[in-house]
Amino acid sequence: MDAPNRDTKLRVLVRGWIGIPHSYAIVNCFQLIQLKRYFGDEVELFIEERPYYRPEWAQARQLTYGDEFNALLTELQIWQGEEVDCVYSITYPYDLTPVFRNGCPIPLCVYYTSEFGWVDHTYFSINGERFVSDEALSSYLSSNPQVSFTAPSVWSSWGVARFDVPESRNRIIAHGVEPSIFKLHTDPSRRNEVRAAYGLRDSDLLLLNIGAMTRNKGIEFILLAMHELVNKRGLHEVKLLLKGTGDLYSSRLFIESYFERFLKEGLITKGEISNLFQGSIVFTDQTVSFDRLNDLYNAADLYISPYVAEGFNLTVLEALAAGLPVMVPETGSTREFINEIVEHGSGERFVLKVPSTVGRHADGSMQNVMNLKDIVEMVVSNRAQLHSMKIERFSAYPHLHAQIEERFSWRLAVEDLVRYLRKRGKTPLSRAFAG
Repeated sequence: MDAPNRDTKLRVLVRGWIGIPHSYAIVNCFQLIQLKRYFGDEVELFIEERPYYRPEWAQARQLTYGDEFNALLTELQIWQGEEVDCVYSITYPYDLTPVFRNGCPIPLCVYYTSEFGWVDHTYFSINGERFVSDEALSSYLSSNPQVSFTAPSVWSSWGVARFDVPESRNRIIAHGVEPSIFKLHTDPSRRNEVRAAYGLRDSDLLLLNIGAMTRNKGIEFILLAMHELVNKRGLHEVKLLLKGTGDLYSSRLFIESYFERFLKEGLITKGEISNLFQGSIVFTDQTVSFDRLNDLYNAADLYISPYVAEGFNLTVLEALAAGLPVMVPETGSTREFINEIVEHGSGERFVLKVPSTVGRHADGSMQNVMNLKDIVEMVVSNRAQLHSMKIERFSAYPHLHAQIEERFSWRLAVEDLVRYLRKRGKTPLSRAFAG
């Protein structure tokens, strides 16, 4: 089979974030890495890093993907106005600014998430200006069919669907993992080294949560659950490691504000807060490499994510790929990939589901509704199983990891993205994608 020549390549301008530890930049970088590794004969890439949502984020610029992948990202071609077939935008606000060719706007695909299954006009902009109303946004999308979208979950896709954007312009492309990074260590020394660094014993039951520490991540549930487990029930072997994103958000201030409110509401005392931070809760907000992030997954015994609203919740998928059991609500965006993994990947041994329902607000936004009691009891009733999984997961893990790689790798996600961009860009399929 002859390799496609330059004329048959899909020429894509990627406008988005690259150099910061934000979820949109992470998604963008892993997609760019796969495009460079596997689709160089299919796609010619140009990149334009867009202004960050907060200017101070520029101080957090660094690449944390490992030497090989960092090199691929630094070799990307900066766009200098070259003619392209389509634009892929992955930034916030969701940028609908057109790029023109011969006076006509070329196809534009915009990546977005909607944690609450809902977005409004303020989430979208053109040339830096936000839309003034939902009606103005709907009118623009109706009269500009060259604009399409991609969302990582059905839950997220409802955000744009409410503006009557048809499914053909609102494609669901699930996130993935890089299996060479997120995996279970066969050598327990790395797990022991990380736990020792945080003063943890092997007998401790370590819960882990990674993220911005905002309310929709379920952090309030996690903190109150730790209060119940440690202060009220005396389960001092239960520990919590919180990995924030201090380079972008004031993660530590979020944690402090939650405890201040709990204190005012009489849910906890100052002594009980001190007790948690002296012996049960470890907080770090340093940016780490993805190899080190995988070490954290390996060091933990449960990834706890009783989230209120998420567009996909990539860290849950990463945790599973690393062989770490997860706790998630029965409802919400993770349900889509969790159920598939449980069905096909022997994942039932790695998944704890908290009873939940979906609450819908008058404006159409949605969120998971849970009880703190259920979260606490889930930890308590599964302590023995989670301790035994430290050993048992080695036997069940290979099939789980293989199924995640087969169904939820970044390479597969990018292949789907290329197909979608080709279709939207109206360029002919090469033989590699024919049929």
